[in-house]
Order: sequence, then C-alpha cells, then structure tokens
Amino acid sequence: MKSKVQNMKTMKEETFIQNLVKLVSIAEANNMNLDRKDIKELFDLEELSI
Repeated sequence: MKSKVQNMKTMKEETFIQNLVKLVSIAEANNMNLDRKDIKELFDLEELSI
C-alpha cells in the first residue's frame, strides 16, 4: 500500500516538474520574467507540497 502512495506522489512530482519546464520554456520564448508569485498562480505549490 505504501509503495502505491509513493508511486502516486512520484508521478505527481514528475508532472509538476514537466509543467514547470514547459512554463519556463514559454516564459523564455516570450522573453518574460516570472517570479514565484506568477508561478504560484499557475501551479498550486502548497497542494503538491514538494
């Protein structure tokens, strides 16, 4: 049971990282500067608790 929960957490973290990479790539492509507040608006960091 514990490994199933761990696998779900790992998948969630991987998805978060992939989305963050996409976000940063888009920001760079648009020559924007993102701060933590901007990122937090798009991703609920508290929910993921990474």
